[in-house]
Amino acid sequence: MSSISRSLSSLLSLWAFATLWITISPSPVAAAKVATSGHEPLLGFSQDVVLEQDQQVPAVAVFYGNARLEGVVDDAVFVLHGDLELAGEVRGGVVVLFGNVHAKDGARVRGQTLVLAGSLTEDPGASLRGRKHIYSLDSFPIVKGGVDWVSNGLFYLRPLPHNVAWVWWVPAAFFGLYLFLSLMMPRPIQASVEAIAGHPVISYGAGLLACVVLLFSMPLFLVLAPLGIGLLLIAATLMIAAFSRAAMTQFLGAQLGRALRSTTLERPFLALLLGSLLLCALYTLPVLGLLVWVASFPLALGGVVVAAGSALKAWRQSTSPPAEPASSESFTPGGSAAPAIIDPNSPPPLPNPTISTGIQSRPVGFFIRTVATTLDLILIAVVGGVLGVSPQLWMLLWTLYHVVLWSWMGSTIGGRVLGCELLEADGSRIGFRTSVIRA
Repeated sequence: MSSISRSLSSLLSLWAFATLWITISPSPVAAAKVATSGHEPLLGFSQDVVLEQDQQVPAVAVFYGNARLEGVVDDAVFVLHGDLELAGEVRGGVVVLFGNVHAKDGARVRGQTLVLAGSLTEDPGASLRGRKHIYSLDSFPIVKGGVDWVSNGLFYLRPLPHNVAWVWWVPAAFFGLYLFLSLMMPRPIQASVEAIAGHPVISYGAGLLACVVLLFSMPLFLVLAPLGIGLLLIAATLMIAAFSRAAMTQFLGAQLGRALRSTTLERPFLALLLGSLLLCALYTLPVLGLLVWVASFPLALGGVVVAAGSALKAWRQSTSPPAEPASSESFTPGGSAAPAIIDPNSPPPLPNPTISTGIQSRPVGFFIRTVATTLDLILIAVVGGVLGVSPQLWMLLWTLYHVVLWSWMGSTIGGRVLGCELLEADGSRIGFRTSVIRA
């Protein structure tokens, strides 16, 4: 297997480039590529290749295309997701993944032959000297179905390949799950839809933070799985993911119905159906389908987080006693009111984070402030890591983050997710000067 191992290690590294290439190049068999030089390998990306009888090349590699070889190949032949028609000589090995091999009369292969998820046909005059490793999946329908999805979907970076029949049952099952969730919990679903529609940027930021938290929490869930707690947490996470996807799907359908100026299509059931059809159409597109599937999840999860934060905020407001109006007067022991003495040169007092309730506001507790700070810390860590910020500048980045967001919208992203806002003593939003002093 030495020749096969060498060919796999040297050629499979080009898979990512080939996958991106197919999105901008013509479809297979649009134009065959014929070898023109004997000094360079014959490469084909999303097109067929031809090696004429009087030509000789060092090696052949074809991605998402077919190969017809009548000349001489000094080393190996590699074909991914295509068929090989061989009538010449291969002095190394032959590797064909997700394709068929036809060795015609006069074909000669000195090395070994590997065919995965395909078949090998030899004419009487063909000579394949090395060992043959043929792995056909026709006898294993379940495995063959998975391989069909990998070869037609994953290799093209799309979740839903249109030419694999069984895959279409997956979105149908998810639509049934989404419909069940929307019928059982219509108000939370609608609240999440409104959160995405009303605060898309905040929802996406909250979703990114939630994804980071889930990513770091999943190993802990797996460790706790033998105790049963981890399994419950994993099940809850999957349920939240399904719930958020249902809200996102309904949101997309409602937006499309609004664009079509049809109030009928904005109803929950029709919006859910329309959103499902739109996502299915997008998921069939190479590369873009996977990007849509991945990029839409933070927005979906963030809508649930923002809706939950709004519900928590409303609950805390309903259970808190009404705040007494603030007075700018002081009272003397005799009971008469005296005006408060205020030094005009003193700096403004530093505000405490409050939960805004329109006219009144209430200080935030230690727990919520800690959670908000933790979310901000995770966000800064991710952004700093992506931008390659040195450790010496992390404090500066942390300070600028708070000053800019406090001055702009009165809260950081972590505070906004939990419904917190910094206010002055008179209830107005803090300015730049107070933000700098507090930071």
